Amino acid sequence: MNVSLHDLRRNADEVEAAIERQEEISLTRNGKPIAKVIPCEGTEPEETPSVVKHPAVGMWSDHDQTRGVACAVRGFRKGRSDDK
Repeated sequence: MNVSLHDLRRNADEVEAAIERQEEISLTRNGKPIAKVIPCEGTEPEETPSVVKHPAVGMWSDHDQTRGVACAVRGFRKGRSDDK
């Protein structure tokens, strides 16, 4: 794939997608090749990390003191004299 520097600036997402497809990119300036972008061999696109997969997510879901957000906020807003 031949890409001018102007096209690279304007369409970086398309060039990135081509690289992820393991395509070799030839960069040009004024129609003359100035560089090649060659994808690394044997690399697979990494899976995007997910917060949901983190072991701490949901660790309090079965805790007996867990309550809704609205209830917790009301508890925080309660004055000291209201505790009686």
